Amino acid sequence: MTERDSFTLITGCSSRIGKELAIAFASSGVTVLATERRTESLNELISKYSNIRALALELSNPESITRLKDAVVDETGRRVDYLVNNAGTHYAGMAM
Repeated sequence: MTERDSFTLITGCSSRIGKELAIAFASSGVTVLATERRTESLNELISKYSNIRALALELSNPESITRLKDAVVDETGRRVDYLVNNAGTHYAGMAM
């Protein structure tokens, strides 16, 4: 790792905003730590960009969160320059 390396952690990268942000950061030279429940859904991204790393994350599983933290520490030396918390499920309903 050099002084000029930058890292971003993006949750929910298999489609839409997360995927497009991963591409934008990677195209800018930032190392992207892309998360998804099933990392095989990230195969397209990691095959096109050598600076995208696929990491598993299941937010409802505390052990998965700990494994992600350990992987990020190993990859970055405890540094994340950008964080995009994009994981989750959208629920629409009427407000009363």
